[in-house]
Amino acid sequence: MHLPSMEGYSLGKKLDFLRRATTIK
Repeated sequence: MHLPSMEGYSLGKKLDFLRRATTIK
């Protein structure tokens, strides 16, 4: 059973990590 909230949280975390990496570059 997949919860939308959990999926959204995971995606948000990944996006935040990518955003930070892009900002560092």
